[in-house]
Amino acid sequence: MPEVWNLSAEQAKSVLTYRGVPFRVVLQHSTNIEEGRLISVAPRPGTPLGPGDEAILTVSSGPPQVAAQLPWVSRTC
Repeated sequence: MPEVWNLSAEQAKSVLTYRGVPFRVVLQHSTNIEEGRLISVAPRPGTPLGPGDEAILTVSSGPPQVAAQLPWVSRTC
């Protein structure tokens, strides 16, 4: 597994594609990690990958969206 930590998700995908490493991307909300940055990589860099193995890139989709609660308003004419 190549070293892709501290790269953006796009950069990491480019490195893995160039090296011929199959991968999949999992999106996860994060309030600490900027959208589009890696949260985690599996397996750890330096781990050999066997036939059929794939890397898993967990990528921040930013903080969760919270629906705004609007107050109920009575309309009288």
